[in-house]
Amino acid sequence: MNRIQLAAALAALTLLSGAVSAVAEEKAPPVDPAVKKYTDKKEKKAPKTQPVDINSASKTQLMKVAGISADYADKIIAGRPYVSKADLVTRKVIPEGVFAQIKRQIVSLPPQKGFSDKVAPKK
Repeated sequence: MNRIQLAAALAALTLLSGAVSAVAEEKAPPVDPAVKKYTDKKEKKAPKTQPVDINSASKTQLMKVAGISADYADKIIAGRPYVSKADLVTRKVIPEGVFAQIKRQIVSLPPQKGFSDKVAPKK
């Protein structure tokens, strides 16, 4: 191939690739407004919140967790410390249904040094 033929072939390929991409863009299926509305809502997720530590949270902090009433918050505080968040059910502090609702919103971190609620004295 000589240079003229090579230049012509490259020009033809360039034009052809531009035409193909233009056709591909034109054939994009239209989006149904109802589907778009649904997917837009789905993409908007609630902001992630930090889980509440059942061993150190105040009554007010505990009550911010959906499903924990003032009575449950008082019972959680009275039963501290907890080794696991599942202790709330095994010790019958809250019912299983409430635990299922809140288990992703709470954690049970080890008590801090100097923690004195219901801790047996060392012998």
